[in-house]
Amino acid sequence: MSINVISCTKCGQRFEKLQKNDEAETMECPNCGSTEVIKEISSFSTCGAAPAASPYSGG
Repeated sequence: MSINVISCTKCGQRFEKLQKNDEAETMECPNCGSTEVIKEISSFSTCGAAPAASPYSGG
């Protein structure tokens, strides 16, 4: 799964979309319905995984 931050080039709306890795990349702006969108950020999501310990977390 990936979490994508999307920007619409028509109305400027920014939105997030959770997407399966094998899902088609057709995205539509929820504000104006345009498919003219740009993926700004994509991050990988894992379900049920424990967060990694950092030197600042005390663990």
